[in-house]
Amino acid sequence: MGVAYTWVQAVGRTRNKSNIEVFYRFPFFPGLDTTFSYQAVINPASDLGVDFVSVFSFRFRMVY
Repeated sequence: MGVAYTWVQAVGRTRNKSNIEVFYRFPFFPGLDTTFSYQAVINPASDLGVDFVSVFSFRFRMVY
């Protein structure tokens, strides 16, 4: 389980961006982990018309 925060200072005509991620990784089978995560992006620098974006993701990690 983890929480991450990033802040990027933009240069030029873009704006500063912040990102918050919360994730939880757990073993699904021996050698296979799964991760659920949620990301919230505040003031995406690439789109000045959007103030908030959120993303859910589901990842697999296999070790053999």
